[in-house]
Amino acid sequence: MSAARARRHGAPGQGEADRCAGRADTAEHYEQPRKNPGVTLRRLERLQADRRGVERQQARTVDDAGGG
Repeated sequence: MSAARARRHGAPGQGEADRCAGRADTAEHYEQPRKNPGVTLRRLERLQADRRGVERQQARTVDDAGGG
């Protein structure tokens, strides 16, 4: 392989190394919010609020049906 062609195409395996490095960076950025306690607490608060809303809706449905 000529030197010019080697510069254009990179070293053998460089593409795979770049791909793996990119995946590692992505994984690191994905994990950061998952390990943040503030994010986790806000998610729990949202889920609890959603659950209360569903429970209220179920109670109204039962009341409307005359079962409560």
